[in-house]
Amino acid sequence: MTGEGEKHLLERKGISSFGRSMKGRALILLAFAAAGMAASWPFRGGFGGGLLLSACEAALVGGMADWFAVVALFRHPLGQSWLPHTAIVPANRRNIINGIVDIVENEWLKVAVIEEKIESLSLADGLLSLADGKRGQNRLRIVIGGLVGDMVRSLDTDKVAAYLEKALRDTVIAPLTVSVMKTMELGAYEDEITDFILDEFAVLLDTQALREVLADYLRRTAGDYKRSGFWRRLTVDTGEQLKIIDYGAAAHVAVTRLQDLLGEMREPGNEYRARLQAVFFNLENHEHFRRLIGSWKDDALNRLDLTRSIAAFIGGVKRSAAGGIISQSRSSNQLLNHIMDMVNGQLKGLREDPARKDRLDRWLKTELIRLVEKYHGLIGDTVRENLEGLNVESFVSSVEDRVGDDLQWIRINGTVVGALVGVALYLVTHLR
Repeated sequence: MTGEGEKHLLERKGISSFGRSMKGRALILLAFAAAGMAASWPFRGGFGGGLLLSACEAALVGGMADWFAVVALFRHPLGQSWLPHTAIVPANRRNIINGIVDIVENEWLKVAVIEEKIESLSLADGLLSLADGKRGQNRLRIVIGGLVGDMVRSLDTDKVAAYLEKALRDTVIAPLTVSVMKTMELGAYEDEITDFILDEFAVLLDTQALREVLADYLRRTAGDYKRSGFWRRLTVDTGEQLKIIDYGAAAHVAVTRLQDLLGEMREPGNEYRARLQAVFFNLENHEHFRRLIGSWKDDALNRLDLTRSIAAFIGGVKRSAAGGIISQSRSSNQLLNHIMDMVNGQLKGLREDPARKDRLDRWLKTELIRLVEKYHGLIGDTVRENLEGLNVESFVSSVEDRVGDDLQWIRINGTVVGALVGVALYLVTHLR
């Protein structure tokens, strides 16, 4: 600790104003005793003068003796290091530290005391109360958001991508799709999922590539039609020559009609919307569609560089997390909202189920007591580390600050008691 730091410590933790006044009172009494002795010396022959002289002499001796004793606790009186048994606190610094550590670790905060305090607490209720109210929810959101953000940022992108690709290849996706769709339906998300599917179809329909694919499909279909008979070939060829059949225009018309249909399907009561939902949310009754999903999965995995795509997706998620996954607005982060809903659901279940809450309370107490028993020694180590971090001067000042008032009372009492003893001795020797 630097000299400036020690000075600041002494100023901040210095003797209180009352302590300084007590020291002043002790010095004033000592000065009065010395002045009284000097003033009564010429009148020592008389009874009154002799009584005052005896009282002041004894008070001065008692005050000086106690001053020496008090000073000797913390330093060498008058700087005389040759005096024996002085500067007692600095000389016994290590013993004092060991004593403080022992009493804190093995008396005040021993394992049994801490365990008794833990057993008296309702930890489950305390934990649940932390999530109560708007402030509790904000704190919970910040904690969960921080944990999720840290987990996302710590992901190894390449390893996670490779693992997910293997998992996708090994997964029979149709039953999983059925389960997910059922979960969405039970969670009243079927309208949101349907709108999402319609939105994605709308984006697809708006691409030139799809129109070219449709035109090419119509052209190949017309070719198959021509090969089925002379008159059919003549009809198609004539239409193409006269520009009556225009595959690009036909693809455009088909896309327009599909776009109109998608617009109509956005209405809640639309027949085709209901049919789409019936297919997606009742896949267990559509064996052909389930086989088709599996076929799509295998075809997609064979065509795509899935590892790179997943890695790119995870990279985007990590960048989003780096920008902060915590938000006070519920609409800004659906992932965090979903996690919050799950956590709050579990907390609600705990509040409504006393047996579960008691099991949680017992588990928390058991684990906390186990940690206390395992790391109890850290209490003494922490106390020792902080005390040994003070140099001798700072350590002595810290002790003196806390007992300074009582020590000054020793000096005052020594002066007063000395005066009374001096009066008593004078009376005993002169009145017999």
